[in-house]
Amino acid sequence: MGLFRDAGANLYAAQMGIGDCWTYYDNEKSFKGLLTDCARPHTDQVIGFVAAPKNMDYKKGIDNANKLCSNKFESTWASSAQQGVFGRLGGDDDWNHGFTTLVCTVGRRDNAKTTGKISTPARCERRGGARVTHDGPSALCSPQVRPTASRACQPPVAGQSGDGRDEGMESGPAIFAGAVFALFGGGLLTWTATRLRRREPVAEDVSQVASAALASLAAVAALAAGVWCFMRL
Repeated sequence: MGLFRDAGANLYAAQMGIGDCWTYYDNEKSFKGLLTDCARPHTDQVIGFVAAPKNMDYKKGIDNANKLCSNKFESTWASSAQQGVFGRLGGDDDWNHGFTTLVCTVGRRDNAKTTGKISTPARCERRGGARVTHDGPSALCSPQVRPTASRACQPPVAGQSGDGRDEGMESGPAIFAGAVFALFGGGLLTWTATRLRRREPVAEDVSQVASAALASLAAVAALAAGVWCFMRL
């Protein structure tokens, strides 16, 4: 069931990951999600996450959770009228401390239990005006979709990038890496220019021309890597 997680454990929203199956139990003020082997009867399977709009309070988060998750995932994951996409969130304390990401699950609309894991939807493509997947025609592909990455068979929605990725969840590493490369490259380039202007050695026991060239090349490479990271957003 995963590291440090056992079957039957009550999962908080922050502990849930894509592919987890769990059984929903409704309490008066919250819900319990007991981690379950997907081969055994369960009510929900985690399919992704949605970042709540900025400044949305906890009450509105509860009221709009299903809508936010459905807008992003229902066209590709709810393959029948009996299936639906739902939004789950943690407690108000977690929300007020910044965990405003909704956990999106797929399950039966009547909350009945099912067995087996639902596979990731196929990639949508357009061939001669028809919407098809690698396995043939598919009713899951939205008519507005152009060829995109897997699980992106729907138009972009607020808080989601053009290739179907949740910006709030997946753009963080790219921003961090881009910032690190940009700061390193800019700092190295500035330091090299300063040493040359003062006619000081860029590196000890190395030709000033050679060391300056190598340092400049490294700085430019780091800056290029930073630009590439930001272009992935």
